[in-house]
Amino acid sequence: MLSSSDGLSLGFWLLVLVLASFVLIGGSGVMWTVFQSGTSIERRAAIVKTAGSIDLISEAVPMPREYPTLPADSNLTNSPGVALSYRLPTVESPIWSLLAAALFCLAWNGVAAVLTVWATRSWASGDPEWLLTALLVPAHAVGAWSIYYFLRQLVVHTAMGPTIVEISNHPLYPGGRYELLISQTGNLRMRLLVVELVCEEQVTYHQGTDVRHETRAVYEQEVVRLSDFTIEPGSTFEKEVEFAIPVEAMHSFLSAHNSVNWKIVVSGQAEQWPQFVRSFPLIVYPLRQQVQLRAAVPPAVAVRVPHEVGA
Repeated sequence: MLSSSDGLSLGFWLLVLVLASFVLIGGSGVMWTVFQSGTSIERRAAIVKTAGSIDLISEAVPMPREYPTLPADSNLTNSPGVALSYRLPTVESPIWSLLAAALFCLAWNGVAAVLTVWATRSWASGDPEWLLTALLVPAHAVGAWSIYYFLRQLVVHTAMGPTIVEISNHPLYPGGRYELLISQTGNLRMRLLVVELVCEEQVTYHQGTDVRHETRAVYEQEVVRLSDFTIEPGSTFEKEVEFAIPVEAMHSFLSAHNSVNWKIVVSGQAEQWPQFVRSFPLIVYPLRQQVQLRAAVPPAVAVRVPHEVGA
């Protein structure tokens, strides 16, 4: 039999190549299916139909040079909604955790399979690799756990489905009222679904040689609370509500050490599933007549205004 220079047979490397191709092809197929599951036919059609009709650079939208401390808003206006004007991006998508679990599962079990073949060949040749054989036990234990974790994440993602939030207008201003569409798919018996408008202050500071980050909610408004309803297989639960930005609210703010972040938070509890929390960022612009007034107010003080209004 032909052998490579390090004593390993050509057949061994062919087996490695075949296993690697299976990992790549299988992983690509799983990821394509997962990404497609979060985008419906209606959604793709709406993007094509609506994208050309939305004026992303409008005189109503303040230009970044007017408010240099505002966060970038391109991700909030570049995705058209199906029912309302814009679809909000999610801060943390479950797809990425599922992708990480899938890649780890495929890579780890691929390597474990190669090592298993290597150890088996050493036993068959009469020169067993004892250390390698012993290491296969924890390797396969981790591999089994990774398969279980990936399948659980896949089932959770498939059963719960994505949470979609669409908004009627952008930019948002203090005192304005806006429409919000909450859409949830999946085969679920929902015990509770809560939608909140939240403003958070984040501060970064040095304590000795350590860099510390602190985040606290300074304003919370419950937009809607729903309980005890069922989402049938193949159907979509939708709820359109209205919310308001407080008149004296601090606008969104971003600097090197301070930030004020507004977001829509959707939390839910379904029977037989863990609780999920999904966040969707918003950007609140200052009213033009408030810019000069607030220019002299430190952000750490101004950010407390929403809390006082909601009190």
